[in-house]
Order: sequence, then structure tokens, then C-alpha cells
Amino acid sequence: MEIKKRNRSELKSYFIKNAIPTEANFSELVDAMINQRDDGIAKSPGDPLSIEASGDDNSQKKLINFFQTFADDNPSWVISLNPRANPNQPATARVGFSISDGVGNSRLFIDRATGDVGVGTVSPQARLQVQGGAIMPQSGNGNDAGICFPKDPGGGSGDLAWIRHYSRSGENTTFEIGTSNDSQDHIALMASGNVGIGTAEPNHKFHVRAGDAVGLFESTGTHATLRFSTREGINNRVEIANRPGGRLALWTAGAGDCLSITRDGRITLGVSNPVNFTSSWVGTPDRVTNVAEISNDVGSYKTLMIVGNRSAGRTSPGQGRRVSIWDILEVNGNLAVTGESRFHNGLRVDGNLSAHINVDGALYRQSKEVYLTVDNNFYIRDSGSGNTIHFNTDARRLNMRRGMVTFGGSATRGQVMGALGFYGSGIQHGQISFRAGSGFEMVDRSRNGPSLDYALNSHPYADLRVRKLHQISSRAFKENIRDLPAHEAMSALEALEPVQFNYREDPDKHSHLGFIAEDVPELLASPERSHLDAMDIVALLARVVKEQQKTIRSLTGRHGPGPAGRATTDHQNTDPGKAD
Repeated sequence: MEIKKRNRSELKSYFIKNAIPTEANFSELVDAMINQRDDGIAKSPGDPLSIEASGDDNSQKKLINFFQTFADDNPSWVISLNPRANPNQPATARVGFSISDGVGNSRLFIDRATGDVGVGTVSPQARLQVQGGAIMPQSGNGNDAGICFPKDPGGGSGDLAWIRHYSRSGENTTFEIGTSNDSQDHIALMASGNVGIGTAEPNHKFHVRAGDAVGLFESTGTHATLRFSTREGINNRVEIANRPGGRLALWTAGAGDCLSITRDGRITLGVSNPVNFTSSWVGTPDRVTNVAEISNDVGSYKTLMIVGNRSAGRTSPGQGRRVSIWDILEVNGNLAVTGESRFHNGLRVDGNLSAHINVDGALYRQSKEVYLTVDNNFYIRDSGSGNTIHFNTDARRLNMRRGMVTFGGSATRGQVMGALGFYGSGIQHGQISFRAGSGFEMVDRSRNGPSLDYALNSHPYADLRVRKLHQISSRAFKENIRDLPAHEAMSALEALEPVQFNYREDPDKHSHLGFIAEDVPELLASPERSHLDAMDIVALLARVVKEQQKTIRSLTGRHGPGPAGRATTDHQNTDPGKAD
């Protein structure tokens, strides 16, 4: 700054002894002095020093310039009363007390209207606003460090609030936001957006980003609880809690601890009638009536166990435990039942296996047929009487003691009410049936014609008792019909040897009369020579008797019976071997 005034030495030289000061000398002396009116500085008696800002209303109203040295072009600091946010734009001026740098940038400003303080700004929006830099309070863990708020804002005593940064030990530091005195002194973080810990871009209202251990909630008591509430109110909240012994609990306002997981991994679902989920069989349903258990046991039982409760009051099976399944149970594999099985609404076998199951006791469907497999023997037992029906599958026999097999139902006359059929692969069948209004029928469509026979090398013994035995003899059922020659009949009768015998299987050894099938003549023998046809013998005897009658008539001269005392004559056949 250029100063064109005389210094003191020069001014004193004008007024030395015997000097005659001129008007100009007196003018320079006056101009070198401060004039209260002209220079805007005054000191009235009883008042402090007053300074008037320079410039009009559009200026910055500067009061004092502070120079490091007057040789500098600009002052180091300027105190003004109308500073500008931009020194070159008068429209940015704001009335207040400002300490600015030499070019007019405000460093500290106090708004005259509001009293707000701005650091680096002439437009503070709060009581203190710092722009262009940071506030750096003292670090430490005492009331003389950090930011401390006024004590006891609501009265009383001991209420404090602070923000501090301090060292716990060495480089281990803590940034602390705290309040003190009592449990009603709160800290609230009110965010219109999201809050992030460990992330500058939180995508949830509260977003924590860290390594494996994200957070810790530690209680000073025996329970630790995390509560979740909605606008429905605290009474509809849910809680996640750490109960004594390290038990995790899910708590609801209506049920309490409805889900629990113990420290060793056992899960309990429900409160009044819980279900336990365990990794090994614990046996709680055996001790507590209303508890069920699902156990993934790999110890004694080595299986997934579903064990019901005992609330039905039963004592067996399974100590009265009960599990029920509604709707459809699908088993994509084998179903093994070691206890009693009950089917209240029937048992249905679906599916269609590609091959048979060759194990004892299997029930399955294969090739659109249902099969029950047994090893040698299958029994149907009456639970009341104990009577059984026995199927010997190896011998292909049905055994039933003191019982009866019943076939058929209601039928009109002429309809078959029931039948017992005999079938074989690749051969024709036989059938015993009962026709309403007619009686029993036996149909044998085998190659050798109808028969009632027993197997060779067996030991048959049975009595067949009927009121009347009818043998089909209609011409409609016969072919190759021809006369039986008398000489063949007589020759066969001659060869018959009646014997007396008893059946080997007869325990009473009753005596019978008859013939030996292996010894009868060829005319009467069956292909197997195991049985005889009674009608064959009757026909044989009829032919022989008729032939004998002819012989008798020829010998007596009578053709046949006539009136008493008279004999009738007829043509006589002199060839005894030729039938009429």
C-alpha cells in the first residue's frame, strides 16, 4: 500500500526553532492527523472507540484492513460489515460481521439478523456452519474432549451426551456416541434413507457389511431378545431370543416360544403340544403324553423316525403312540412295516412293475395283475374261532379243516350260481358248476372226454354219496355209435374176475366187492387202467343177458311170455354168436 503522507520527522522539521512554517506545512500536518468526522473514527466521552465503515450500501462496508507490512499490495485480513460470497459480485453480499482475507473471501462470518456463524460461508443455515473444511475436536475420553452437549437439557442432574474419539490402547481406538445417567436417556438415529455399517451404499434401511462375524447382540442378563414390531403395535411383535443354556427361541405374542432349538441341535415346534426334531432318538413321547418326535437317528435305529404322541390314551401298539396321515401317502420305493397295519378304508395296489418281486410277503401289481407272494404256505385265519384256510403253494393245494367253500349268489332259473373251474396253459378246461333249478354240472373239455378221476400213483380214498346219479347218454353228445357184438361181450364177461378187497387209505378197512382195473379185459379198460366206468359194465351185462334170453327161448320153444299155459313160437336164431 502506498502512503503519501509525511512521516513524523519530516513534519517536525517544519517547526524547529527559528523556522517559519508555511501554509503548506500546516496543511500537511493537519492531513497527517486523524479527523473524527472526515476519517470515520470517533471517540466520544464515556463511549468506546467508534469506527464507520467505508463505502456506500453496494460496497463491502470495510472497517479495518490488517497488513503484514504496508509494502504489501493487499491486506492480510479485512473486517467488513457487508461481505460477499463472491468478492466480484455485489449481489452476493450479506449484512453481518466478517473477517475476510485480502481479496475479500470471508473466513469467519456472523449474520447480523440471525446470529448464525459461518466458517467459510456468508450464508450459514445453522447456528454454526463450516464450509470448505472439517471440525476437529480434541480426542480423548473425558468431558474436555470431542463434542459435549449441554448438561441436563430437561432439568435434573447428571444427564450428559457426547461424541468422542479416543485410544483404548495403542492404536486401538473407539469412536463413541453416548449418553449417561439413566435408562430413559436414548440415542435415536433418524434416517430418511438407509443406514450402512461397513458400506457406503446401503440397500436396506439398516445394512451391515462385514466378514463372517457381522454383528453381536450381548445381554447382561440370562436372556437376549431381538424384537420385531410393525405398525400394528408392540402387542403383535415377534421375538428371536437366546434363552438360558443357549436355547434359540422364536417367540410370538399369542403362543410364546413356538419354536426352540437347543444348543445340541434339538428342535421343538409348538408350545402346548410340541413336536421335537432331534438328530438322535431321545424318546420324549414315551415320557410326555402330548409330545411327538421326528428324529434323524444314526445310532441305535439308523433311520428317520416319526413318532406320534400318546394323547389318544392307547396302551398298544408302540406304547400307545400314534401317527396319522390324511389324504395320499406316496412311497417311491419299498414300504417296510414291522408292526400291526390297519386299513380302515381299504388297501389299493397301483402301478405296474416290469418284473416280479421274488421275496416272501410282497403285495404288488405286475402286467396289470395283482400278486401276493409267499414262500410255500399262505394262511387265512378266522380271529374268533381260530379256523384256518391253508394254501400250500409248493404243492398247489388248498387245505381247509371242517369248513365249506361257498360259491355264487342270487340267480334266476337256468343261470349258473357258482362254478369251480380247472385251467391249464395250452389245454382245455374242466368245470364243476351249479345251475339254478337244475343242479350240479360237471364239464370236462379235455382230450379224453369227461371223467371223474384221480392222478396216477396217488392214494385216493373217498365216498361219493348221491340221491340219484345221472350219466349223460343223449345221442346229441355221442358219435361213432355201433352195436356191441354178443361174442365180444360174452368174452369180456368171461374174463372179468370179481374180487373182495378194502382200500389202503381206509382206516376202518371196510370190505368191498369189485374188480381190479389193471386186470379187466381190454373192452372195459380205461387208457390209464386206473379206473372203471360202471356204465360200461352195465352195457356189457345187458348184451350178455339179452343173448342168454335168446338162448333160453330157443331151448324152451317160446319166443317170449304169453298167456298162461301157452307157448308161442318165433323165428329162431341158431347162431348163438350173432346178435339180433
